[in-house]
Amino acid sequence: MTRINLLNTHTTSFGDLIGNGKIYRVPTFQRDYSWHEENWEDLWQDILLLHITPNSSHYMGSLVLQSSITSDKEFTIIDGQQRLATLSIMAIAVIDKIQKLVEREDHKEANQERQEILRRIYLSDRDPLSLRYSSKIILNENNNDFYQSNLINFRQPLNIRSLSKSNQRLWQAFQYFSNHLEKLKDVVQSGERLAEFLYVADEKFLQDFSLLSISTKGQKKRLARYVLGKLEVDRSRIEVNEDSFSIEHILPESPNSNWQQNFTDLQMEEMVYRIGNLPPLEPHLNRQVGNELYSIKREAYQQSVYRLTQNIFAEEWTPDTLARRQEDLARRATHIWRSDL
Repeated sequence: MTRINLLNTHTTSFGDLIGNGKIYRVPTFQRDYSWHEENWEDLWQDILLLHITPNSSHYMGSLVLQSSITSDKEFTIIDGQQRLATLSIMAIAVIDKIQKLVEREDHKEANQERQEILRRIYLSDRDPLSLRYSSKIILNENNNDFYQSNLINFRQPLNIRSLSKSNQRLWQAFQYFSNHLEKLKDVVQSGERLAEFLYVADEKFLQDFSLLSISTKGQKKRLARYVLGKLEVDRSRIEVNEDSFSIEHILPESPNSNWQQNFTDLQMEEMVYRIGNLPPLEPHLNRQVGNELYSIKREAYQQSVYRLTQNIFAEEWTPDTLARRQEDLARRATHIWRSDL
């Protein structure tokens, strides 16, 4: 079975992801680049907030990667390609500003070295024959040529109007971040501060596992099994067959009125697929507990062989209890997926 890697909060940063020697490829069937100013603005505002308060964090959803059958150096981006491409473009805009400082001979040697380091982290090493940089991110067939030839190599297109709509958006994204960087006078005039700003953006990429939800319906169910299986292996130190367990919903998918004592309708809708609500459970125990009260479910959980499930001891199941359990799982997830990379 092809292995799937999930990257999320506290798991890795943008720099660690891009700087780990791997290549990330957008499948040809994935849609073209489609983010526009509203999306760029949301990302920019979050990065500015991190720039002002570096210890803050923000949820950005999950990045889902599938490893290649033929190479351990390549991953296919199943979900999150728009976000990853945009972060890459913002990194290009920052590096381009440092290049402008080099051209003005502003601390030329230090900024030249700084720029080379950042290029190697966020773009790629330079090809010794062509002297061109190639990206560690490969976009789909409609966007990749422009991304590699122009953006990665800092070349302005000769005729922007002749570009496809999606390639125009790629260029407009670069212009957006370049123009907004210019407004940060204290940042854009210093290579050191530009580098610091890029590392702040790096932190923006951290995914908040503590808020992660994965539907257990359709194709996403396989992903939920994978995540729970990895968490259980880490807890029990015993290999787990991902197809051997059922996915239990402590707060049921179809809760009866008794559950309304602890959860509002909105909370039930938002939290039913949170990872903290989804322990692995033997199929016969899963059928046994059904939509029963939590007190009855808890007794069945103690009969399970899965350590994650055995450790559900809370007196009652509430939004706060669920959140605390997911925070514990997030801490466990940290070193699981960091070591995978």
